[in-house]
Amino acid sequence: MLDAIMAEWFELNPPDVWEEMEEVEIARRAVEEFILHHHEEFL
Repeated sequence: MLDAIMAEWFELNPPDVWEEMEEVEIARRAVEEFILHHHEEFL
């Protein structure tokens, strides 16, 4: 599932958004945004 979350995040965010971020921050933001965008699917 994390692979799908990361793939979606990278698709929605151009390199200039994430190229200076640390990997842990990218993962945290990707999961956070995934939950915000898809929360209705999990209710």
